[in-house]
Amino acid sequence: MNVTIDPTNQGKISTNLIFKKVSWPPIILLVISNLVPLFGVIFLHWTAGLIILVYWFENLIIGFFNILKMNKASGPINWAEANTEEITINGKTIEPNQSKVVLIKFFISNYILFCLLHGIFLAVMIFAGIINIPKFNLAMILFPAISLIISHGYSYFANFIGKKEYTQVAPYNQLFKPYSRVMIFQVVIIFTWFAIGNRIDSSIFAVCLLVGIKILIDVLSHIFEHKSYNNVNITQAP
Repeated sequence: MNVTIDPTNQGKISTNLIFKKVSWPPIILLVISNLVPLFGVIFLHWTAGLIILVYWFENLIIGFFNILKMNKASGPINWAEANTEEITINGKTIEPNQSKVVLIKFFISNYILFCLLHGIFLAVMIFAGIINIPKFNLAMILFPAISLIISHGYSYFANFIGKKEYTQVAPYNQLFKPYSRVMIFQVVIIFTWFAIGNRIDSSIFAVCLLVGIKILIDVLSHIFEHKSYNNVNITQAP
């Protein structure tokens, strides 16, 4: 028996259902993990530059858990997405029904490049004096990084595994899910940069704005991502 997804119902999430049946513990943990860097700035004299470095490290955490999700995913292919998200390697098209090994290898190589370019963007901002990162101290980034690992790990085990979301998504479709979320970094930094006059480290207000926007977009991204797993309409192919 073949299984497919009815493309006519994709993306139709009623606004009055957005916050219904939401699992709040992962969201609360997500908010707390994002507040850890803010605590460091206010009470431990961290700079906003260190927060941005933590956000870059979070990209790696998201990528790691996406590899786990792709390996576990066993749902039907969303052909509505597959028809618009074609990928190629050396001129060869990667089909949606390729093996997990092929898809995961592609994700790893592509995501590493994405994070590298992301890191170059960060380095340019540092050398341009837009953000300030003092003498590097591993302890400063270790604690917030651990809190983010716990947050993403809890969400993975509580939602993706515990609620069997892996049965609602194919490895090919899961491959693309992290990219919209990690782009938050650029959006947040650029917005904050212009909002406070091109100096991210100029005030506590700037740090609060940076963290506040990040939390808002993270929470909304989390809700819509998990709603997308739960709003898949499965139908039998003729």
